[in-house]
Amino acid sequence: MADLAQHREEDVYQVYGEYPHCLKCGKLAHDIHHAKGRGRKKDKEDRKMHSSIYGACPICREDHQDGKLSRESDDLLKKIYSIVENSEYERTEIDCKFLSRYSQNGLDLACKKS
Repeated sequence: MADLAQHREEDVYQVYGEYPHCLKCGKLAHDIHHAKGRGRKKDKEDRKMHSSIYGACPICREDHQDGKLSRESDDLLKKIYSIVENSEYERTEIDCKFLSRYSQNGLDLACKKS
């Protein structure tokens, strides 16, 4: 069974291109990190919401394994938001749910209408 929190490959490609680079160091990214996690395991809707491209963070293996990403998730989320907003990507209902959830945490992540 597919992971409901998996980011859609076509969305990652559309926003970050064929060879995404690490948002922390600029090296070639080998992983797409979930900036705010994958959601609660037994909550299908929460996991699906965490598949939003607004939570997809290209990251190199070294930075993914250093264990500091969870403490930097709000900064990464702001960076991701800016990148996605400046791409040709069109927001979905899932994206708006994701942005709404994390806007409540004091982040300015408005789900602007296209």
